[in-house]
Amino acid sequence: MEEKKDKSDDEFVLDEIAWKKVKGEVFKKPKCGMLFAILVGVGTQILAMVSVFMIFALFGLISPHYRGTLICTLYFLFIILSNVSGYFSARLYKMF
Repeated sequence: MEEKKDKSDDEFVLDEIAWKKVKGEVFKKPKCGMLFAILVGVGTQILAMVSVFMIFALFGLISPHYRGTLICTLYFLFIILSNVSGYFSARLYKMF
């Protein structure tokens, strides 16, 4: 039977050294922080737009028979929810 071996002291020391190396990298400012903040903001805008659109469709406020209504509703939600994009982009960029 093989005995289960515990980590030796050398392995614990190596783990601790590796964590100290990574610790400084975790909180570094990203190179393209503005682009990252913009992409996160637009992603939240689209997520919010799709969520609101699905809620409208769930309650029957939007009918798939009128295709013009679908596109106009999506455009309207995209424009209205641009505030969400701006808010999240600004908050994330300020955090950097």
